[in-house]
Amino acid sequence: MMDISQLKQTADSAYHKKNYLKAAALYQQAAHQYEQENLPVEAAEMKNNASVAFLQANQPKNAYEIIQNTDSLFVELGLLDKQGLTLGNQAAALEALGKTDEALEKYISASEILKSTGSKDNRAYVLKRISAIQIKKGQQVEALGSMGAALDNAEKLSGREKLLKKLTDMVFNLIQRG
Repeated sequence: MMDISQLKQTADSAYHKKNYLKAAALYQQAAHQYEQENLPVEAAEMKNNASVAFLQANQPKNAYEIIQNTDSLFVELGLLDKQGLTLGNQAAALEALGKTDEALEKYISASEILKSTGSKDNRAYVLKRISAIQIKKGQQVEALGSMGAALDNAEKLSGREKLLKKLTDMVFNLIQRG
């Protein structure tokens, strides 16, 4: 049996080689070992990693089930940055399951928490997902606001994002002029 550091290394390697199911299984094993050693934060982090791997493997049900309760641990311990990331992972799984209303709620909670922790890039990603869901729901003005906030939070913008930022700013200026 591999020790935890070997499990994590092997899981990371499998993930980078796009062998997502193997990575998910190894992250789950690492989580179990951390639980056996009474290290709940590390176990929850491994569950988050497994969730991301499951999502990459197009298994959103497994992705959601493995982390559906991990955010409460981070709340208890006051680890808001980890709680925000976990809520974002839960939302991504719910979105992939077609549960857009639930996903939107989780993304909004994640965005608020990530804002409070100053995690701008992670918040930018979450805001982009909020915007995408709002567009699907026919909430174009709200989607525009979410995308504008996402671009304001991004540490670096691609050329496409810079153009999008200019366009969203122009639209907001037009709306304000009414």
